[in-house]
Amino acid sequence: MNTDADIALLNAKIRAAEKPAAVHVESEAEFQARADRLALEMVRDRARSVFAEYGRPVPLRDVGEDILAYRKKIVRALQPETTSYADRDVRSVPAELFSPIEQKVYQEATANRWHPSDLKPDQMREVVKLDKAGRKVSEFVTGRGSKGFFKEIYAEHIAPGVISAIHQFDADGNVIIPPSRKA
Repeated sequence: MNTDADIALLNAKIRAAEKPAAVHVESEAEFQARADRLALEMVRDRARSVFAEYGRPVPLRDVGEDILAYRKKIVRALQPETTSYADRDVRSVPAELFSPIEQKVYQEATANRWHPSDLKPDQMREVVKLDKAGRKVSEFVTGRGSKGFFKEIYAEHIAPGVISAIHQFDADGNVIIPPSRKA
């Protein structure tokens, strides 16, 4: 038989199990560390999308390097791919003026991805990327000032189903067929 003492002990155990767990209050240091990790992830994600266009990895963050210094390191790595910031030194730019410069460098590097600065106009390079499904996709880029280089050299060697991807269109939307493809 259960005594009143046994029932009281059982009720106490049930009440103890029902008590909410102690709430962890985040300290200022923990909050700042979490905010820094999130900011670093955002910087890496943004940089990863641009560096992937060039088939290059994002520069690694040095130990003890703060977020602003890391952002400047990434911008310095992208500067050769820009036209207006290629020869400027961004290391001494104050933090409040850096964001617009960073945004412009990202925009120009993304816009110039098809014509990297390290290639001559008559050179081509294969850039292998992963698509959203994880498949390898090859894209070919040429140097700046090489309008139509790929089409001129390789149009005759591409399968007919693929050639439409590199055709030019006239003002009416009709495909301009190269003379070598006309029947």
